[in-house]
Amino acid sequence: MLDEASQVSTADWLHLADAAARTGARLIAVGDEYQLGAIGAGGMFSLLAERHGATELHEVHRFSNEWEKQASLALRDGDTGVIADYQAQGRVFPAAEDQAMRNAVLDWAADIGAGRDALIIAQTEAQVTELNRQAAEHLATKREAAGLNPGPERIRLADGNVAQAGDWIQARLNEHLISADGQWLANRDILQVGRIYGYGEHRQVEARRRLPDGTWSKPFTIPAAYAQQSATLGYAATVYAAQGRTADTAHALITSGMSRETLYVAATRGRFENRLHVVTGQADSPSQARPEAVLGQALATPASEHAATTEMDAALDHADHPARLIYLYQQITAAQRAAELDTAFAARLTRDDYARYHTDPARPTLHHALREAQLAGHDTTAIVEAITTDAMTGARSVAAVLHGRLQRLNLPQRPPPATWASQLPEARADGPARDTAEAMDARTRAIGEQIAARPQPWILDRLGVPAAQPGPLREDWISRAGQAGYARQAAGITDPDVAIGARPESDPERAAAWDRAAQALNLHEDERGVRAASRAQLERQVRAYAQAAEAAPPDMGRQAGQHRTLAAELIRQAEQAQAEQRHQDAADSRAAAAEHAGQADSLTPAQEARTWWERDHEPQRQVARDARAELHRRGISSEPEPRQHDPSAAEETAAAKEEAGSLAAWWQAVRNRGPDHRSRHRHRTRKRHRHRPAMAARAKPARTHGNAQRRAPHRPGMVAAARYPRSGRRPRRPCMARADQCRSDRPRPSRKSRTT
Repeated sequence: MLDEASQVSTADWLHLADAAARTGARLIAVGDEYQLGAIGAGGMFSLLAERHGATELHEVHRFSNEWEKQASLALRDGDTGVIADYQAQGRVFPAAEDQAMRNAVLDWAADIGAGRDALIIAQTEAQVTELNRQAAEHLATKREAAGLNPGPERIRLADGNVAQAGDWIQARLNEHLISADGQWLANRDILQVGRIYGYGEHRQVEARRRLPDGTWSKPFTIPAAYAQQSATLGYAATVYAAQGRTADTAHALITSGMSRETLYVAATRGRFENRLHVVTGQADSPSQARPEAVLGQALATPASEHAATTEMDAALDHADHPARLIYLYQQITAAQRAAELDTAFAARLTRDDYARYHTDPARPTLHHALREAQLAGHDTTAIVEAITTDAMTGARSVAAVLHGRLQRLNLPQRPPPATWASQLPEARADGPARDTAEAMDARTRAIGEQIAARPQPWILDRLGVPAAQPGPLREDWISRAGQAGYARQAAGITDPDVAIGARPESDPERAAAWDRAAQALNLHEDERGVRAASRAQLERQVRAYAQAAEAAPPDMGRQAGQHRTLAAELIRQAEQAQAEQRHQDAADSRAAAAEHAGQADSLTPAQEARTWWERDHEPQRQVARDARAELHRRGISSEPEPRQHDPSAAEETAAAKEEAGSLAAWWQAVRNRGPDHRSRHRHRTRKRHRHRPAMAARAKPARTHGNAQRRAPHRPGMVAAARYPRSGRRPRRPCMARADQCRSDRPRPSRKSRTT
């Protein structure tokens, strides 16, 4: 069984296949074609799966959080919408490069100190070397603070870093002559240095090997020369090295230029938590990139590694690709179509009107609409006669007037013919146009057969499983699948769950392909229903979802993410304070972090309710989105997609920022002061943390009583109710008694009455 088969090079595949054939063995390859490929020539795993099929696993088992299971699949597919999910869960930490590295090291050290199996991941060897150096220095500081003496012996490793007793190193070369507690030393083995002793060529390193269950083997020795030439520090790893690993938590350094496969692997190594430390730029750069832009660029950039035979097939496929055939047909017939329309208008318009039509900027738009009507089966000659019957008196734009008349004809929708050769008017005569149309039909048939061999979810959801035996049922299925597949390829759709997408309005021939596909998939009635709806009906659909969104549970994802982000920052501060022997400061920071984590957990039920509401109202949201798109197509402005207003969100966000600022200022002041000053004022620090107000505390309502009274009409002997702002404090019930019986609620005299 060959695990992580996507990383196996083509040459290694050939050696393994040859060995299996000579010994009568069976080679079973297991892997994820969406992960990183081989460093050299590769792509064989994807090619074999595409050519011969493969058994696919659809259930995710690695992650403990249910949301992360679905999010990992979205990362795999390159869905940029998943970025918001990671931000809502407090998993995205943007910073400049040096600070992002420091954050990753402190987070990793905190996890290691808590007994978790943690991993630091980076893209390049240079980044891994720097992260290893920082991690080793931090752990050395912690060991010194704990009173552990590693001794004076040091050894310089192959990556240029220095290791001492207690450090982790990673073997980078298979060595059968070194016995690592019963087995030979293998590449990527993690070793913990016990001690370094000896001199010269007899210098030795005593170490223990990390076992799969997280424990350590019995001590053994390796030559110091092996460590100097073939070992590095083992705290961080490249994405390639981490692809086969699973840890409790993972801390990935995300940089610009990453591919989708690299991000997918880096963000899915941890069972319980995966943190993304997004590098937004250099520390001295005045402009920093947004983390959404860095992550979105990675998701939109597939590595695109294919086998050589796949590349050859793609090159051959380009010759008769649907998009290329449509473009070729348009270029062949463009001049002929324009000339025929101009001749028809010249015969119907006056000389002055035709001259204005020929130079009118709206002429291409008119030709576009006429081409759509022609491909829908209507006679363009009859249409030209119908729209030129009335005179052009007073028309500023002849082409625009003709286009408006064409729109008012309300031409009936007709089912498209079965083949391109019978639908395209220019293909009815022999010549290049007919040859191209026949090539389009042949390509449609080939696509249908390919889809029948390996149907995807988008076709199974609409046409079901094709008939196994040859016959009319299978032929009809192949014909329908071919028409739909032709439109998908022409539009560049690769998502296995998307059928044909939106109708391409800017291209008549591609729109005709979409109409043929919609007819084949029985989607045409739905599209025609949206097009036939009135403006009032469309606006009613938009308003219905907007009203439902107003009553939806609040979206607490952003606030929960802010609490988790603050908790992570406080844990980093605690880790640094612990290394500097400021134990009380570390305890205070951990207590504050626990408070923020608890507040984030308290928001989880509300966010889950919001998630379920969004799932239940997804069909209604889609209807409203289609209605909004149709209104936009008609040039009618519609209200944007509703975003629920949370009255407490603004003040809680402000409170979070104020809390973060106060914590940062307090931390900076503590670091700048000496140890004597900290000991004198430690009781103040402890008191400040113990009595720190909660982040989500409500602001006191402003005094608006007098202002409200000046705006309210005066009623003799009665007291009007004061208007209070929205806040967490419940307003006091207004007094509606006689003024002489309720002196405390007597309104202040207005400025006019005081002057009088």
